[in-house]
Amino acid sequence: MSKNTVNTWYLHIAGQVQGIGFRPTVYRIAQQFGIVGKVRNEADGLHVVFNASRKVADSVKNEICHNSRPSLARITAITFKELRF
Repeated sequence: MSKNTVNTWYLHIAGQVQGIGFRPTVYRIAQQFGIVGKVRNEADGLHVVFNASRKVADSVKNEICHNSRPSLARITAITFKELRF
């Protein structure tokens, strides 16, 4: 597949990620990159599903997990993969 092909990506962030402003942060980053998707909190962490090219998806993941995460976030595990339907 071309790196410009738009695919669906899944990002799961475990740790201290609830109640600290992570969902609004993800929303802001999605707007910044011009992508759409869904974000939800569950007992096991933050779940994000979005559509983007591989290059953009990698940038979004890095922005969410490393560059712009809320200061109170304590990430213990990250799962990032392309969803195949």
